[in-house]
Amino acid sequence: MALISRQLPSESRSRRETALALSAMMIGGVAVARALNDERFVEQLLDACRKTGLQMIEKTAGTKKAPAEISRPGLSEDS
Repeated sequence: MALISRQLPSESRSRRETALALSAMMIGGVAVARALNDERFVEQLLDACRKTGLQMIEKTAGTKKAPAEISRPGLSEDS
């Protein structure tokens, strides 16, 4: 969680809360995805987690630009 928290802007009052929520979503998303047998649904679930996580980061950072190392090029909305 400290690694995620350090990536968020220090002036953000909700920095720790956002880091906790992102950590829980990432861990939970991967855990649920591993339990599924439908590869298409797995990709949709993980993509939804990524998009929501990026939105949380953008809201906390006050920016609309997603970090390049987090975005997944080549995935479509309907995958």
